[in-house]
Amino acid sequence: MAQDEIIENIFILLVDDAQENLLGLESLLEAPGRNFLKATNGKDAVKIALSQPVDLLILDVNMPGMDGYEVAEVLQSNSATSGLPIIFVTAMMRQHEDIMKGFSEGATDYLIKPLDPQITRSKVDALLKIITSRKSAALPLMTEGEQHIFIKSGARYVKINYLDVLWLEAEGDYVVVHCTKEKHIVHATMKVFESKLPASQFIRIHRSYIVTSNPQTNIAQQFV
Repeated sequence: MAQDEIIENIFILLVDDAQENLLGLESLLEAPGRNFLKATNGKDAVKIALSQPVDLLILDVNMPGMDGYEVAEVLQSNSATSGLPIIFVTAMMRQHEDIMKGFSEGATDYLIKPLDPQITRSKVDALLKIITSRKSAALPLMTEGEQHIFIKSGARYVKINYLDVLWLEAEGDYVVVHCTKEKHIVHATMKVFESKLPASQFIRIHRSYIVTSNPQTNIAQQFV
């Protein structure tokens, strides 16, 4: 995967209890570089957002069980998803208090059902331009010669010192970065990381593993 593919790769989580609404919204917003994750209830939405990289959440407010506001509250209280942009979708124009509640829970914007295709595309396109530019701005910091990298873990960018990285493990379309105190799941390839990490500090020992060569960790010997 080339670097520009990572910059443009966007993951959008669509949440609505009606399957036909999810399919319609995906069809409306479909474009190159956009990947759609879908959930039909609040609990599944939270699980997906906490376990996979998500750049934008388009969230129905009125759902049985865990409603959209409750989903947003949970995600905003978690450091991994606290900065996740959220567009609320509602079937009616909300009262002022409800709108303020939505923004306090992290709403970036509102969409009103029935969705106007032109307005919906315009709002999402504008927000995704901002998201993409932020991702593009962060990637050049992944350069050899620096002592750290910035990676996107969940909905946030994380600064990681090279000395804290123990090993990297390929898992399908993702790379798991194992650090001294935690791990991060990044949508990227081992080839990208291998090209960005300093060769003097990391060793590619297998197609699925890159390990630190720091002698204090003794990690490389453990993989032999």
